[in-house]
Amino acid sequence: MFDIAPQFGAFILFIEHRYYGESLPFGDDSFTPEGLQYLSSIQATADFADVIKFYKSALNITEVVAFGGSYGGMLAGRKRPANRIEVLVNRNARLTRRF
Repeated sequence: MFDIAPQFGAFILFIEHRYYGESLPFGDDSFTPEGLQYLSSIQATADFADVIKFYKSALNITEVVAFGGSYGGMLAGRKRPANRIEVLVNRNARLTRRF
């Protein structure tokens, strides 16, 4: 990706799943029962779709290629039908949807 992106004028963005790394939506209270209700693949898919929508608009991006493996690939596959991603490159993710 990093080698060929400049050839295509591509912008590379890595989105961090909430609750992982430094993304704690409620700070120290993120891991309480109330805070954990937002730790789901549905919430992650919505977050990622919002971030992609923002960057498509802010940077006038017309096409998005998503790369994902395992859980990340499954999330990318869930987002694709929302018309936010034009191409999905997926590795080792089980998808039940047919495109």
